Amino acid sequence: MFKKKGNKVSKKISKHEFVLTALGVMEDETLRPVPADDIVFCLQIDFKQKMKDLQVIELLKEAQNQGYCEYQQNGWKLLSKGEVIVDECLKILEES
Repeated sequence: MFKKKGNKVSKKISKHEFVLTALGVMEDETLRPVPADDIVFCLQIDFKQKMKDLQVIELLKEAQNQGYCEYQQNGWKLLSKGEVIVDECLKILEES
């Protein structure tokens, strides 16, 4: 997901990464699987990223196929592989 240039990771965060990061933030706040509309809200409020519900769901499904998250009980949950992406994104956002 991150673009690599040599040994350095590009600091541009993709839409996939923003969606996973919003999922991680909301999952930490609610301690339960997160509905897509809560992820959309977090993207807008916390990260100033405007995406429609369907776009977010499509990105989540792609991330699920790659093993970053999964759908459970009416919401999305990060997997350990996705948590690594979230940690990296939050680190980049803190530095900027």
